[in-house]
Amino acid sequence: MIVEETKAQADQGWYSWLRTLVCVVLATVLVFTLVIRVVRVEKQSMRETLQNGDILLTVNRHLAGELKAGDIVVVKKEYFEDGKPIVKRIIATEGQTVDIDFDEGVVYVDGQALEEDYIREPTYLDEGLAFPITVPEGCIFLLGDNRNNSMDSRDPSLGPVDIRCVIGKAVALVFPGKSAETEKRTVRSRTMGEKQQEEKRENGRELYEWVQALVGSVLVVVLVFTFVIRLIGVDGHSMVPTLQDGDRLLVLNSMLYDDYKYGDIVVLRKETFLEEPIVKRVIATEGQTVDIDFDEGVVYVDGRALEEDYINERTYLEEGTEFPLTVPEGSIFVMGDNRNRSSDSRDSRLGTVDARYVIGKAVFMAFPGADEVTGKKDLKRIGVIA
Repeated sequence: MIVEETKAQADQGWYSWLRTLVCVVLATVLVFTLVIRVVRVEKQSMRETLQNGDILLTVNRHLAGELKAGDIVVVKKEYFEDGKPIVKRIIATEGQTVDIDFDEGVVYVDGQALEEDYIREPTYLDEGLAFPITVPEGCIFLLGDNRNNSMDSRDPSLGPVDIRCVIGKAVALVFPGKSAETEKRTVRSRTMGEKQQEEKRENGRELYEWVQALVGSVLVVVLVFTFVIRLIGVDGHSMVPTLQDGDRLLVLNSMLYDDYKYGDIVVLRKETFLEEPIVKRVIATEGQTVDIDFDEGVVYVDGRALEEDYINERTYLEEGTEFPLTVPEGSIFVMGDNRNRSSDSRDSRLGTVDARYVIGKAVFMAFPGADEVTGKKDLKRIGVIA
């Protein structure tokens, strides 16, 4: 009997390890498909900010928030540069007017000269686009930081770029490439009679590049799961029927997404309430007034009854918070979807939650837990969390 129990425990241990491994692999694939991309900088158009061969971590455009001037983005336009991704800096957004004095090398946006301490040299290269130009709706105007060695929105074949062509926003440099000076030194060494020595080094260089790629990949994964995405498990039944106990969620770090709105599912930790992270839905944000009719089970925000097709049952459980309640600045009001089995902002110990306690927003169901009723795992639930 003891032997059988020991064998069962060992099998359970192997299953747990296998499940964790599958979750990690699946999460990594999903992250690098839907959330993050690794992009290599080609050529020197972004010097001195970026160098040829730099490896960048970019966040998907749909998750990067509002694009603004100064952001470095990766763009792909089929008929420009043979459809290859290009890396440029946003100079202006829709509705803004761009003008360039090519004699003085100065860029103006809405009549104001830009102070561009990131550029290599003033903007003298005229590529044919007529100025001044007002950026159309839904578009951005791009320039490379190496202004006189960059094909960008000054080129009529590119011009202002539709934001739908943006692949993502660069958020981190994960592996540096060679500087232009290093490349020049390498070329010079080859022209000084060192070809034989270079050939001997070739095998070593290939090995180095493989090791470099491996280290870069590991570093990217570590950075992604530290600063961009977290894999968090749901503990308990407070979010039924939307989420089940044991669900594994991909959570976008709050540093990259902090514009929370009604309906977002967030993970937060407030140690004075519970030490473990909790998963809840945002019901109201700063400045909004929440009221609950516990007799009818109806939630009101700014006087309007919410249509909550995601809840398990109406809101009858009162937990001590006094209503009506106006959400303070920088805070959110959260509740679980399983209203009568959830401790949330109705509990006076938690109340409205300072947004700084939010770990991130749940964006993807990576691995489903067992259904509370059937006890089965429904793999069809894997996907984007609405």
